[in-house]
Amino acid sequence: MAGELIDMLKYLFIRKNKHMRKLIVIVSVLLCGAASAYSQTELYASGTFGYWQNGEVQGTGTVMLKSGTWIIRVSDREGTTDYVPSNLEENFKVEGTQVKFVAQMEEVPEGVRMLGVPVKVIKIERLGS
Repeated sequence: MAGELIDMLKYLFIRKNKHMRKLIVIVSVLLCGAASAYSQTELYASGTFGYWQNGEVQGTGTVMLKSGTWIIRVSDREGTTDYVPSNLEENFKVEGTQVKFVAQMEEVPEGVRMLGVPVKVIKIERLGS
């Protein structure tokens, strides 16, 4: 089916119908956006670890204090990543708290060594009791 769709799109572009090309571009953009939104929602609901897209990360991890800085440590099949949230709420600053979160990655200041990946929390929830 995908091959047929690609063939149809090639045919329409070759015909040089400017209105049809505009329509195809608009539909393609809308479909890509819908697929992206669906996959992000689906992955958050499923608890996928360390998922990154467009500077956004989500995962399930443990809140801990590392050298005086609160971090969220995410461990998965590929290793461990520490995230340093700039806006972690006080009620989550409890050693060992298990959380599920979505965050936007922030820039690392030039010449500064960080304890982890700097992020701004968009959504966070406590897991378990």
